[in-house]
Order: sequence, then C-alpha cells, then structure tokens
Amino acid sequence: MCPGKMYVAFRDPRTPIVARVLAVAAIAYAVLPLDIAWDIIPIVGQIDDVMILLTPFSFSMNMIPEEVFKSVGLDVPLRREV
Repeated sequence: MCPGKMYVAFRDPRTPIVARVLAVAAIAYAVLPLDIAWDIIPIVGQIDDVMILLTPFSFSMNMIPEEVFKSVGLDVPLRREV
C-alpha cells in the first residue's frame, strides 16, 4: 500500500474518527520513547513494538469504508468479521 494514498484515505471525512485515532496512537507509540517491554530485552522488545503497530492499523483498515479505498485508488483489503 502506498503511504501517500493511505494518508489521503485517513484524511477522508468518511473515515471514522476511531480509525484515525488508532492510527495516530500507533504511530505515536512507535515515535515516542515509551515502551511496554524495553527494547533492551532481546526479541521481546521488538515483538511488542511490531504487535502494537500492526494491531491498531489492522483494526483501522477494517473500519474504513470500501468506497474510501476505491476513491483513493487503493485495493480494498480483505475484511475479517470480528
């Protein structure tokens, strides 16, 4: 997925606020020096960072309407029923 097109999809007014907040929170966690598991601990420190980045983005992608993806020119991701 193209980061520029994803940015446009998240800026679209049809995208729910919750999806935007989750994406911003994930990026903030990656940028800020706060960690749930310290990166000093081998493997565990990196795994928690990856999980905390991927999980909110996965939920965000499922919340964005298909019309938004199509209008931006992105392929609609596979949807999982929760």
